[in-house]
Amino acid sequence: MSEMNTEKEQLLKELAAGYTGNEAEAARIAAEAAADENPVRRVRELSVMYVQDRDRDLFENVKTPREDQKELSEINDLNRDLLQMDYEERIVSLMKVYEHLGNAEIAEILGIDETYVKALLQDAEEKLPHPEESIPVPERTMPEEQPAGKPKWHFSISLRAGLILAAVLVLALGIFLSVRSYSHGQYERGVLAMEDGNYEEAVKYFKKAAGWGEGDQAMLKTGDAYFLMGNDSNAYTYYEDYHEKYPNDAYAIDQMILCLTKQADRNIMANDLTKAKEALEKINSLKESVFVGYRLKALEAGGHYQTDDGSVWNLYGQLMKAACLTDSNAVLYTVEMQYDGNGHWTKMNAGKSGTLRTSQFDRFEFTEDSSYDVRWIPGGDLPAAYAVTYSGEREDAVYEKDEQGNVLSMTVEHPDSSSTEPFAAYTKTVFVRSETGEVIGADVYDQNERKIGRGIYVPGNGWLYLFHLSR
Repeated sequence: MSEMNTEKEQLLKELAAGYTGNEAEAARIAAEAAADENPVRRVRELSVMYVQDRDRDLFENVKTPREDQKELSEINDLNRDLLQMDYEERIVSLMKVYEHLGNAEIAEILGIDETYVKALLQDAEEKLPHPEESIPVPERTMPEEQPAGKPKWHFSISLRAGLILAAVLVLALGIFLSVRSYSHGQYERGVLAMEDGNYEEAVKYFKKAAGWGEGDQAMLKTGDAYFLMGNDSNAYTYYEDYHEKYPNDAYAIDQMILCLTKQADRNIMANDLTKAKEALEKINSLKESVFVGYRLKALEAGGHYQTDDGSVWNLYGQLMKAACLTDSNAVLYTVEMQYDGNGHWTKMNAGKSGTLRTSQFDRFEFTEDSSYDVRWIPGGDLPAAYAVTYSGEREDAVYEKDEQGNVLSMTVEHPDSSSTEPFAAYTKTVFVRSETGEVIGADVYDQNERKIGRGIYVPGNGWLYLFHLSR
């Protein structure tokens, strides 16, 4: 490759980077455009296609031009003036002033109405800054004035006499660094807006940042802003786009699962079980879960699914009923759960089975505490149930973990049981995991290392420990 062609392709790459703000994508665009008979136009075409593919809202919000309003016809300072504009305004401005295309040509190229082009050019004209509003840009050398009769930024799109090199150099040296600085500034404004709870404003800033170069992180943050806004459908779209580029990113996967869970819950409430099933199956394709499996089986069964241990789960993945078993799997008593509108435990009711007398405490109103214990004490030498829920790790417990930090067991100390309150206090809990590493239960032992019961994990709520005493 000749020195001339090498320099031309490098400058085309910088031109594409000025359009897209993405150096890796710019290299691909420049390489494809270099062989075209009109490489500058081809760079513009490929760059606009790239941005439109990433920004689904580009040229979607149709605007109407105002009467007697001046359209943009000249750019006095390419760097400064473009950086005042939204990305749509920037594209039509470059095509109008830099490539000297008419409104009809621009409309045809972008697939939009000519009146929309005119409105964007009017908006761009209004944004031309006063001197005190200028955005600082790196120093650069201005090109010589064009001969009279030609627009300042118009040039012949031709390779003759190396004119393309001079034209692209003006754009590359001046715009690229300013675009990067501007895009990061838009990103930071989006972060601040999101921290202040202004999620709609945050979305606008992040979309601008994505259009000017902060692509991937801005994409992820746009998803976060939509999610916090309560729009899980739009949030999922942006998370999914990010996931396609970074399939192993754990945060994006977790956020996609949260969005899909909300969609599944909403479709169940609307009795659209087909869409609910699709959302749950997508969750399992991202990260297989035993509890999501329970939900799918509950859908197939028409409402509830009963596991081999006697536990009953509903369509929302909530534990509805659990049984306290003896060593011979005889049911001593059952515990039924009630939930509030957010799916959190509000009550737990213990019911007798066989000769078991009703518990002393057959109803308990839960509070907002992050950690609490509840026990039913039937009396005499009969069993007791002990429920525990907590956020994170308990302060009064000692944990055993594997090399990856997964909790293997938890040991706690409880006060001795009195003869009047025979309580099967556990000392050690050994966690049970599924094949995918998900915690699904626990075996419970007393201070004499005797297995006295089992623990059921309830997603979002904590643990329900069920005990029995050998008689």
